[in-house]
Amino acid sequence: MTSGNDLQLSERDTLTQVFAQMPYPVMVMTPGGDVVFVNEALRRLWGFSSPGALPGSYNVLDDTGSRRPNLARALRQAALGQAVEVHDLEVRIEDIGRRYGSEKTGTLNVELTAFPVFEDSGSVWRVVIILKDDSRRKADEQALARSESRYRTLAESLADGIYEASLDGTFLYANETALKIFGYDKKEIIGMNIADTIPPSKKAETQRALELLRGGKELIEERTFRRKDGTPFEGDIHVTPIRSEGRVTGIRGVVRDITERKMIARELQKLSKLESLGKLAGGIAHDFNNLLGGLFGNIELALAALDAKDISRAKSVLDQALIAYERACKLSGHILTFADGGQPRKAPGSLSDVIEGALDISSSGSNCKIERVIDDDLWLSLFDHKQIFQVMENLSINAMQSMPDGGTITVTATNVSVGGGDVPQLPPGRYVRISVRDHGPGIPIEDRDKIFDPFFTTKLSSSGLGLSICHSIVKNHGGTIRIAEAPDGEGAEFELYLPAYFDTPADPDEEKQSSNRQENRRVLCMDDELLLRNITSEMLRAIGCEVDTAEHGDKAVEMYEEAQQNGRPYALVFLDLTVPGHMGGKQALDILKSRHPQIVAVATSGYSNDPIMATPTSFGFADKLAKPYRMTDLSNLVKKLLPPT
Repeated sequence: MTSGNDLQLSERDTLTQVFAQMPYPVMVMTPGGDVVFVNEALRRLWGFSSPGALPGSYNVLDDTGSRRPNLARALRQAALGQAVEVHDLEVRIEDIGRRYGSEKTGTLNVELTAFPVFEDSGSVWRVVIILKDDSRRKADEQALARSESRYRTLAESLADGIYEASLDGTFLYANETALKIFGYDKKEIIGMNIADTIPPSKKAETQRALELLRGGKELIEERTFRRKDGTPFEGDIHVTPIRSEGRVTGIRGVVRDITERKMIARELQKLSKLESLGKLAGGIAHDFNNLLGGLFGNIELALAALDAKDISRAKSVLDQALIAYERACKLSGHILTFADGGQPRKAPGSLSDVIEGALDISSSGSNCKIERVIDDDLWLSLFDHKQIFQVMENLSINAMQSMPDGGTITVTATNVSVGGGDVPQLPPGRYVRISVRDHGPGIPIEDRDKIFDPFFTTKLSSSGLGLSICHSIVKNHGGTIRIAEAPDGEGAEFELYLPAYFDTPADPDEEKQSSNRQENRRVLCMDDELLLRNITSEMLRAIGCEVDTAEHGDKAVEMYEEAQQNGRPYALVFLDLTVPGHMGGKQALDILKSRHPQIVAVATSGYSNDPIMATPTSFGFADKLAKPYRMTDLSNLVKKLLPPT
């Protein structure tokens, strides 16, 4: 470049045009500080209307030297040949405006860039000053700071714990409540990882949760945490991703200590169970007292008839006693089923047959119409035919009783695939869904939570065990039963889900036992209850068996061995599974089976929830006999296991 005096007019014009067209405010000054040019953008910024207000009449260095020494120093550096930048510079417009005719007031935040323009000789010819109005950014920063301050104040006052963390789980912030919940102070928790607040056994789950959050998912769940002192607590968490310009940059979580709430819920659940237990005990006592009254009353009448030599009368009242006995057995079975007993003897099959059979029997003589919508390709299921028949019978009878004047009951059976969370208490998988819907008055909302409780009923003639038994049976089959909302709001609809079954292995309970049968009819009966030993012995003798008895497993093993050594083996052994204080039937059979594989043994028990009673052949028994049993039950079993004499 030539000297300032020799600078060509065209070059000056070009330079002036460039500065004039720039969108940013531009000022050009001499090395001494005199303003020689300002563009239109600067005039608008400072509010100057006269084109000639500043150039030649304003010296920047004189005006800023006393008031803005830092700015003056920066401009002098530019005048000496150095490019400089000044950030976050406050400019009071009125300081300049009052002197040069601008009425605009206020304060601007600007960024200033100043650089020298040199002559060919190397001396500074001009200093170009470019301003960038940064007021909006500064205002936004201040608004953000105020917002963050309000957010922090709010976060610190909340009863819930609030925290923020990086994408790898490192704590960046935690409010006072979070610090109290976890037991750390602020200096300790900042820089820790979220995994440090989780029991070691749950850390893999934490990593999976962080992966979901990094992918933009939110997380709402209950989780077990660990305080600084190592004690666990239960917490509710709601964690969401923090996004910036469309990217996930961190996570923000809300945590609530629900230990006390869960404890209260458990206590309420205990109280509810105690209340249900009280109803159950009262119901059992009431029903059994009635049945025992009928049983013993008829026995006393029979004894009186025998004293009077009235055999016909004695037989008649004893028949009535047997009816009371059978009802007591049925009630006992219901109670065991409700108490997670009555383990089902499952076999693969189609539910359509048992549904049809139960509906045919329960609707006999009813004034209700039953519509059946059953899939032709209904999946197989693994189920206890007798128990599911009872469920369908109970549900259909309940539906009919809700419509005493008649109506339509709709029963559907369909194949369904259940996803995670679709049906509470059910894992994902394939199920057979059965629905029984009536058009009666429906179930009041206040009764729905109690509808499956034992002895809860709204019917004067009902025992209140029907639905609780249905619930236990379906639960023991790996399914669930619930009240569904009727589509039109009328009536009640029960739906149950049973797992589908896609394999059909041979049922071990159906295997032949012919190789184990003996030619003699000697029987060993082991039971710890003297009364039962005596009664069973008399029953067995009445059907042509020779009987010995033992009070526990040790004695049974000893007697069986002696009989083998004496050449008078037992053809059949009855073994009671539970003998308090002594060896039970399962242990005795294990010993005898190891020495005499051909032994034929029957499991007996009053506990139907024993897995041996569900599948006796899986444990080495030939069959089972559930207590209490009648003479016909005993006779049929002996005929099955022993050849006729």
